[in-house]
Amino acid sequence: MARHPGGLVTSHEEAGERSYPTARFGNTELPPQQTAALRRATRLEIVTILYMFTGISVVFLTMGSSQAMKTG
Repeated sequence: MARHPGGLVTSHEEAGERSYPTARFGNTELPPQQTAALRRATRLEIVTILYMFTGISVVFLTMGSSQAMKTG
C-alpha cells in the first residue's frame, strides 16, 4: 500500500482489479463510500468552526464598542 498526503492509502489489488483511494480510520481502511462520508464530515466540521468563530468575532467587536462594556 502506498501512502498519499492527507491520510489516503491506495489499495493495490491483484492485477486487473481496480484500485481505489481509501482513508484510514485507526488501523482500518474505509471503503470508498465511507471515505467520501468522512471527507464530507471533515469539510462540514471546518465550515461549522469557521462559522462559529465568525459569529463570536462579530459579538466581541459589537460588545467591545458598547458603552455598557466600557469601564471607568
